[in-house]
Amino acid sequence: MAKQKQTFQCYQCKETFDLLIDLEEQPVLMGYCPYCKADWEVDFTPENSTVIIHKNTTQKTAGIKQLPAIIVTEPRKTEK
Repeated sequence: MAKQKQTFQCYQCKETFDLLIDLEEQPVLMGYCPYCKADWEVDFTPENSTVIIHKNTTQKTAGIKQLPAIIVTEPRKTEK
């Protein structure tokens, strides 16, 4: 899957920011807010996510993840 631009909203300060993501390489994204520096994470693993995967039978792409326009981050639970 190619990288895609995604908008995130900080759980703490509510500001939005954009990142290029590749969910196949990193199912759990971690970072910090560029505004308030709060540590955050978003877990896209199937058991922790409501992301819908659509299969395209006419092309050879494995799957396309349809994400919400803005994803709200969560406080970091895992180690850095």
